[in-house]
Amino acid sequence: MRRRIGVLGYAHETNARARPLRLSDGRRAELATGGLAADWQAGPALEVLSASGAIVVELPTLELPAGGPLEQADFESYLAESQTKLALSAPLDALLVLGHGAGQTTSGANADAAYLELVRRVVGPRVPIACVLDLHANLSATIIHAVDAIVGYRTNPHIDVAERCREAALLVVDAAGGAELEVAWRSLPLVVSQLGQLTTGSEPLGQVVARAGEICRRPVRNVSVFGGFALGDSPDAGLSVTATGVARRGCVNGLLDCITGDVADTAWSLRHEFRSSGTPLKDAIARARVDGGPLLLADVADNPGGGAPATSTEVLSELFNAGVTGVQVGLQCDERLVAEANDVGTGGTILAVFNRGSTDPLARPFAASGTVQALAGGPYRPKVGVYAGATVEAGACATIEIGGVRVGVSSRPVQVTEPGLLVHVGLRPSEARVLVVKSRGHFRAGFADLVDESQIVEVDAPGLTPVDLRRLEPVRLRRPAYPFDHFLDELSCAEVSRHTRSACGGRHHR
Repeated sequence: MRRRIGVLGYAHETNARARPLRLSDGRRAELATGGLAADWQAGPALEVLSASGAIVVELPTLELPAGGPLEQADFESYLAESQTKLALSAPLDALLVLGHGAGQTTSGANADAAYLELVRRVVGPRVPIACVLDLHANLSATIIHAVDAIVGYRTNPHIDVAERCREAALLVVDAAGGAELEVAWRSLPLVVSQLGQLTTGSEPLGQVVARAGEICRRPVRNVSVFGGFALGDSPDAGLSVTATGVARRGCVNGLLDCITGDVADTAWSLRHEFRSSGTPLKDAIARARVDGGPLLLADVADNPGGGAPATSTEVLSELFNAGVTGVQVGLQCDERLVAEANDVGTGGTILAVFNRGSTDPLARPFAASGTVQALAGGPYRPKVGVYAGATVEAGACATIEIGGVRVGVSSRPVQVTEPGLLVHVGLRPSEARVLVVKSRGHFRAGFADLVDESQIVEVDAPGLTPVDLRRLEPVRLRRPAYPFDHFLDELSCAEVSRHTRSACGGRHHR
């Protein structure tokens, strides 16, 4: 008999300081043309499930853009819909959850924990559940208790999303066939900045992920490292490790616990090496004035991929006021300015007023006379980088030249992860001496052909996604936590264990 495997999901990365989101801000892959099979994330998983001969049951999925917490009423509405459709789909042999792990609601609830807890309650304790999570997930004991397997992204920039979805699908197929999965989790009191969570080059988190890969041997099927998302100001933020294995002759929890401890010890031993600061803005501008280029300035603190609105004019105005030329900027979000550019038309002159009327200190108005160089609109599909194959909705766009600076302006906040999006709006990134992108780190996967590491400057400017954790002023973060509580710095791996959290998931632990 063909096994019935359900696929559903909830994915949201919450920035506590960003504006709240509504359900209408999200994307429902199962309702789009082609359903889940056509989705850039779900599609690879469905290929595996279908190849196994399983009947795929498509259930509600919701992917929200990075932003503020989801309105509680909207979240409850989605839970109710998911509960109803999940109950009607019974019986199911297994479930694959496409998640993220850093969602919150306006009531302060851990949305992922509440969602997975509901899913478990509906299907009962014996139906296996595997969950795919982002590397920035904030895990909790509630999440662990609800599932049987966890697969996290291994790369940052996230260039392995499809691969991880396939891996999770293989686990689900095995579980539906009778393999009994268990998962162990360990969380350190270690909060890592978003810049510190890159896995490229010699970055410390890359070393931790490499260690996880070294000790992942059967019956262990997956070891995942999660840097967490401190910008959510969640009590569950912090670096954590999960290990998923197949039980043989009873519980494998002892082995899984040893593995999570080993990887956690590696992370704690590297705590001083995680990057927590960028290049001061004045220093970045000074280099931009004299560097022959190409030079890429990453406006990491105004990264839409972390929930920022892409409206900060700090880097733009400083470059303009310093007289730096050969500059291209993307993408500044200003729907009103795009409309004004459309009224003027290509080739027309315009007084470009960014953030007109704003009193937000992180979105200060900036004005300069310029010329409309290009107008664009419609969805865009990246061919390379993190979002290759996805659909990017930047809305109506314009390119405006002010002095020696060309600015790509969008109607919606969009993280720039590869050059094609800039070309789409009318910029020519390959011709820029100085290129400014509003991105934290995902640009690295898409711009590798234009710049190398020596030509990248992560700018420490004001914004909703700051590099320096000291600017967060956390309220709900679990304490103690390093680097906020300095006494932890003196503790060895063995000594810090009394401040760690752990839990086990799988049928035997429910």
